[in-house]
Amino acid sequence: MESSCNYDYGYTYSFDYGNGYTATITENLTSDFSYEITCSDNRYSYAFNNPMCYIDPDGEIAWFVIPLICAAVFATGNTVAHAIRGDINNVGDFFKYFGQGAVTGFALGCAWQFAPLIPYVGQGIQTAMTWYTYGQAGLGLVGTIAGGENGAKTFLGNFYLDENNWLGGVWQGFSRHTWEMPQSLIGHGYTQIRNLAGNVSRVDYFGGATFATNENAGYNDGLSLGNFINTNIDHEITGNFDNYVLSNPMYMHEYGHTIDSRAFGLSYLFAIGIPSIFSANKANNDPSYHHYEYWTETRANRRAEKYFKKHFNINWNYPRYPLR
Repeated sequence: MESSCNYDYGYTYSFDYGNGYTATITENLTSDFSYEITCSDNRYSYAFNNPMCYIDPDGEIAWFVIPLICAAVFATGNTVAHAIRGDINNVGDFFKYFGQGAVTGFALGCAWQFAPLIPYVGQGIQTAMTWYTYGQAGLGLVGTIAGGENGAKTFLGNFYLDENNWLGGVWQGFSRHTWEMPQSLIGHGYTQIRNLAGNVSRVDYFGGATFATNENAGYNDGLSLGNFINTNIDHEITGNFDNYVLSNPMYMHEYGHTIDSRAFGLSYLFAIGIPSIFSANKANNDPSYHHYEYWTETRANRRAEKYFKKHFNINWNYPRYPLR
């Protein structure tokens, strides 16, 4: 945006505001392209309500504004989530997780800002990311107000990144809000609704995933959508949650599904999610059928086995969760 207050009001002089201004009829024929971002009813807030004094040649805000806002939001969210986990014990820890979130948020902001440059589909990608953000924010607002602490922690899970792999956590966050948008939004919404229905006893974080557990449910099962893992268990969790995950193959198995979500991206719901649901339903109706042997489940086990072997040196030996 440029400032130019020395102008001639004559009909022969014109300005290029980037928003269709014509001096002939002294009106702006179109609104500024980016006024929606300010969430203001004033379509000329880009020029501090003075479009005659401040010009905006290309109709766009500075390219780095949105990425910096995203960086600040993601950095704050990731830092708070890790503080809740008890991961921040010194200044170095603070900058580790703040920086991890900032890099992720900045990358997401750049993806949104420059998406329209992609031929044919770019504008659609930016629009999808915009509405996705509105949806996540709306779910978070309602969930936090109506669902209390569990609702707030569920929303915060959108920004929580893997503490066991700094760069892997950056990719995890970037993928979550681009490549994995459908399952991330549905997973967040499902978890919030489940919490509002009184079926979430606690919300915990591990490895960049958000676990919503229903304790004393009388049975054990799990459902993973994006980075949101919803489980039912027939007991209560005691002690350190990380240790609980590392001693519970069902939780590690469900974590394997979150890794598959990153691998399959937009196709995950159709390639993994829906087939897995049909298989589980078949097992409920046919005692001779073993859902845990279905390919979507053994694939998740292999993903989990690789992750937990690398970071925790766990040898996968669980007959109920076979690798093949």
